[in-house]
This record gives sequence, C-alpha cells and structure tokens, in this order.
Amino acid sequence: MEKLSRQPKELLERIKISTLKLYEQKTIYPQMPLKQLEHFVAQAARKHKEVILQIEVEKTSTIEEIKGILQLVPQTGQIIVTSSNDNLIHLIYPSALRHIRIAS
Repeated sequence: MEKLSRQPKELLERIKISTLKLYEQKTIYPQMPLKQLEHFVAQAARKHKEVILQIEVEKTSTIEEIKGILQLVPQTGQIIVTSSNDNLIHLIYPSALRHIRIAS
C-alpha cells in the first residue's frame, strides 16, 4: 500500500522537475523598440525568411516562441505565421510581439 501511495508523488515530482528544465532553457530576450519590430517584421514578410517570434500571451502573461514564415494582413494589421511544414498557422496581433530573430 505504501508503494502505491508513493508512486504518484514521485511522478508528480518528476513532472515538476522536467517542466522547470524546459522553462530554464528558454532565453527571454528584451522587448525590442516598436519601430525596430515593425521594420524587421515587414522585411521578413517581404523576403519570406523563416523567423522566430517571441510573443507575450495576454491571458497568462507567459512568453512563447513561434517559428515560421510571416505574412502581413494589411486590413487588420495582424500577422500570420505559417510553420515551415505548413502544419500550424498562428494569427498574432503586433501588440503581442516582444522580439524577432532569424531562425537558424
């Protein structure tokens, strides 16, 4: 009986440790100036470069990274990010952007 009650605790502890390791590995870059972000987003969309965007998720205030090719939607001002294998598409508001860099 003791072994059964100990297993969920150990499993929970392992999950916590692996989750912390994932967050420790992510580098959070500083907020780029608005004009610089606008310039690099427009340039990446025009040249069809694959980039990595760091965005701040509004509801949770967490920082996420998205990798893909950008398209601009002039009517709404939104940014469409399409993953390189076309499996996932993100629709992002420019106000959520923190940082942009070229994917290597």
